[in-house]
Amino acid sequence: MIAIDMTQWVHKYLHKMLDKFDETLHGAMIALLIDVCGSLVVALRGGLNYSSGVSTDMNILFTNPARKGDVLIINAECIKF
Repeated sequence: MIAIDMTQWVHKYLHKMLDKFDETLHGAMIALLIDVCGSLVVALRGGLNYSSGVSTDMNILFTNPARKGDVLIINAECIKF
């Protein structure tokens, strides 16, 4: 298992992604985080010389908003190439 600690990145930039009106994280920003984590896990599984390409289709079901102070946990796993 390969773990990637994005804590510093999230701490530094996540507050800038919050909506100014209600301090929630926009769905597009959540999709960005999921996409980045997915790309990293694919690239790391194939080695650092492997290009993960681009996402062509993402299906994300939003059940609750992510609000300021919430902890977001994203587990990314590459099951099959």
